[in-house]
Amino acid sequence: PRYGVRPAPLILLMLACLSCPAAGATWEGKVVRAIEFQPPEQPYPRERMLELLTLKQGEPATETAVRASISALYATGRFEDISILADEVPDGLRLIVRTDIAYFIGQVSVTAVAEPPSTASLEAAAKLRLGERFDEAGIPDAVENIKASLRANGYYD
Repeated sequence: PRYGVRPAPLILLMLACLSCPAAGATWEGKVVRAIEFQPPEQPYPRERMLELLTLKQGEPATETAVRASISALYATGRFEDISILADEVPDGLRLIVRTDIAYFIGQVSVTAVAEPPSTASLEAAAKLRLGERFDEAGIPDAVENIKASLRANGYYD
C-alpha cells in the first residue's frame, strides 16, 4: 500500500486508509523491521532523516506515527512530496519513505556579456530570487525577461 500526501492538509484523509480493508493488510501494530529512503540521496544524512521520523525500527507502526513522520518531514520545507510504502517482511514491515526533494534557487549568474546591459541588470531581469523554491515552469519567463532586457539595450534575436 502507498500512503502519500500532497498537500499536507490531506494527511488525515490519506492516512485514514491505513485501516481500510481495500488497502490490504493494515500496518497498525506491525513491527517496523527496516526503513529505507528513496531516493537514497536525501537533503539530510540518513541519521538525521531517521531522527525526524516518529516511526522507529523495532517499534510497532501506528497511524499516529505515520502522520507525525510525514508532518515532520514536510515541516523541514525540503520536500515537495512524501509517501510511505510498506512491504510485509517476516515478523513485520519494511517501510520505504519516498520523497520528492524541493529545490531552491541558490545562484543566478550571467557571464560573457558585453555591457550594456550589465551582468547584474540581466541577472535581475531574470526575476529568479535567491532562496525561492525552484519551479522549472518559470524558466521560459526568465529567458523572455532576459531577452527583453537585451532588446531594450539594442540586441536583437
